[in-house]
Amino acid sequence: MRRAQQIIAVVAMIYTVAITIYLWMGMSSQQPIFPGPGPYLVEIILLGLIAAAVSLLDIPVDSFVLWISAGIFLTFVVLGAMSIGPFYFPTLVLLIIAATFSEFHHKGRIWLHVGCWILAAVFQGFLMFLVLLPSSSILH
Repeated sequence: MRRAQQIIAVVAMIYTVAITIYLWMGMSSQQPIFPGPGPYLVEIILLGLIAAAVSLLDIPVDSFVLWISAGIFLTFVVLGAMSIGPFYFPTLVLLIIAATFSEFHHKGRIWLHVGCWILAAVFQGFLMFLVLLPSSSILH
């Protein structure tokens, strides 16, 4: 199961990097870089790289990191549902599978980590709101 988890995490990273580059090539000329989507796309790539790295290095907290990464991807999928969110649904599913495999490998506390997954999603949504709030028409 350990090898499967590592392969799944690497596939998720490769898919994430490839789809992000593809999307960025299509959007870069149509939208300004800040406040979105540039920093979010960089964050997505970094998350994919970190998730694959901790999985390959067999760090004891890899299931925690995988669940946190999946939580952040959940936010992108939900909040970006009308734009690029659906493109990251496969990454979300792959990270959840890799995190579950990691739980079995380390005999971890899956419910604690599922709670962290939900908290990471809520926290990411809050951060996205804070970043986008100054540029919205709500303040003007």
